[in-house]
Amino acid sequence: MNGVKVEQDGARNLGEMKHGVNGNLNPAASVWGNVGVQLGDNGYNDTAMMVGLKYKF
Repeated sequence: MNGVKVEQDGARNLGEMKHGVNGNLNPAASVWGNVGVQLGDNGYNDTAMMVGLKYKF
């Protein structure tokens, strides 16, 4: 890349915590969800949330 150095501050020392839940609605359908947080140097932080539905045919 023509000698260009690309860096992201705070990504070197990083900690992550994630918690989630699963639940069955009936024998064919279930739901799930989780929330995760990342913290790092130089004020880096990120929060993510995911939810899903699974159905077995």
